[in-house]
Amino acid sequence: MRFKLTILLIILNVAIACLIFYVDKHQGSRRDFLEQSKIIVDPSFLEEVNAVEIANARSGERWQLQKVRDDEWEISRPVHWKANPYAVQQLLFQLKTLSWSQRFPVGSLASAGQSLQSYDLENPPLTILLEKDGRSLTLAFGAPTEIGNRLYLLSPDGDYILVIPRNLATGLQQSLEQFLDKRLFGVGLEGSHVIQIQDRAASNVRVRMERSGRDWRFVSPIEAAADNARVEAVLADWQQLEGRNFRMPKPEDPQFAGEGLRLTVEGLNSRESMEFSVNVISSGDQKGQYYLARMEGYESLFEVSAGKVDALRKIQEDLRERRILSRHAENWTSMEIRFDNLSTTLQRLENGAWQVLHTSSDGQLVSQPADLDIIENTRKLLAELEAVRFVSDAPSETDLARYGLDVPQRRITLRSGIGTGVELSIGGLSIDSEESLLYATTNEQASVFLLRPHVLGSIPLNPIYYRERTIRSVPETVEVTAMEIENLGNGAVMGISREQHPLQWTTMQAYLRKVEVSSFIRSKFATPLQLSADRTLEWKYKLHGTLRYPAAAGGETREQKLTLYLSERVGGTTQYIGDAENGLVGILPPDVIEALDPLLVEFPADPGPPPPLKNPPPDPPQS
Repeated sequence: MRFKLTILLIILNVAIACLIFYVDKHQGSRRDFLEQSKIIVDPSFLEEVNAVEIANARSGERWQLQKVRDDEWEISRPVHWKANPYAVQQLLFQLKTLSWSQRFPVGSLASAGQSLQSYDLENPPLTILLEKDGRSLTLAFGAPTEIGNRLYLLSPDGDYILVIPRNLATGLQQSLEQFLDKRLFGVGLEGSHVIQIQDRAASNVRVRMERSGRDWRFVSPIEAAADNARVEAVLADWQQLEGRNFRMPKPEDPQFAGEGLRLTVEGLNSRESMEFSVNVISSGDQKGQYYLARMEGYESLFEVSAGKVDALRKIQEDLRERRILSRHAENWTSMEIRFDNLSTTLQRLENGAWQVLHTSSDGQLVSQPADLDIIENTRKLLAELEAVRFVSDAPSETDLARYGLDVPQRRITLRSGIGTGVELSIGGLSIDSEESLLYATTNEQASVFLLRPHVLGSIPLNPIYYRERTIRSVPETVEVTAMEIENLGNGAVMGISREQHPLQWTTMQAYLRKVEVSSFIRSKFATPLQLSADRTLEWKYKLHGTLRYPAAAGGETREQKLTLYLSERVGGTTQYIGDAENGLVGILPPDVIEALDPLLVEFPADPGPPPPLKNPPPDPPQS
């Protein structure tokens, strides 16, 4: 019995749940129906609308918009120009959701002593005409209601007066210029691959730039690399550039009969071309000067900032790549520096180390390890080396001789591991510039340009400049057990101890493990040191050190004597050090000079207390 009762209760619960679901669904469908019935414009009609006309009776404006392609609109009146796609989409969205809250039939107005004029719908202040394949629909917006933020609207069939929110009409009555896309270029300039400028006012000069991958190049009137960063900056600037004072042509306007400047930008599937007038016009608001312009495919004229247009005339100079070796500065594996028959070569080995190659005075090829910091500094210098100004893009042989490039004072050749390379030739000094500059050219293009002369000092021919700064070195496990300085003039010897000279001991102990110099000099070790043809310098001191090597397996420790020569300090940061064993001479690092200075300075003897004065001054009077 209880089992039957349980089954009965379950059946009743299921029936009640089904009833509730049915009633709820029915009520939801009814609500949806009521909501849909209040929609004024059929959404399916709006999705295929291809023409919109908005008339503002109060301002006298009448704007006509035409759909030209998917999601692309144009304004055909009062100007012929691109429509703002966001403004058009917002309008269509608002119309799609436009609904009424109250309505009453037009036929009942007479019995109530009213007419369409009572609601400002006889000559409505705002109308919107929508067209789709020959079918049209008109929305007439009338006066605002007396209570609430509402507005009267005449239904498209003219049978009802509807009460709607007033936000759509308010926005359209304030300004219709929101539908004007003031941007000059509609396509994304970042996707462009050709820029062409034709200046018909300047001998019809044509400048053409093309992009291959990420790199831009000038292909006309010369072939030269362009500065990618600067080109992208100009494109980004023009992407945001807006015109002003859009209007239809007037009889007194210039006819653009091929006399001004023309800018053309091409993408993969797009092309936009703009012409500018010859003469500048001044703005009435004193905000600057402008050129009158027009875009190919549109009738409207507009104004563009004169500064932006004039900059296009210098684009060949301003956007040209001035870092002449930038494409080779990062991946070169050898660099040859040549003057006449003298040459120095920097070369990277397979293990990543670098060496300096040069020919000795006896004709032998000499190889020395190169300093990695110098290599890196040289690489950075080449990457940042810029042409100050381009002098000639088509020099004759006479020009090259006049610039000193027929017999250049320096040839710098960079080569990569794959065999590609570039040669930079540096010629004579320019005498017609405000600063001292050098003529130069490369074998990649015929152009002659000017460089600042620091390049000669920063990339010297002297192979000693590039060699590793280490005279000799020992492992960190080697212990320095004793150090002393011998005065070669009087034979005096001064020991350096940890107790009496803690700073000097710590500095020199580390230094003797790795003897480095700030720079080498060309002169080989000799006594005296031959600094130049008419100048010698005596070695004044010997620096002695005792090195103790750790014992090998089953062996004993061994000691090695190290002797280096020191000159006196001949300048604030100049003191020479020489190694007679390998013949190298260099300049001590500044920190080592400062550490040794207190040990090498000869102080005069203590003169004692001063003698008493013969006529001492009288004592001051007692107060």
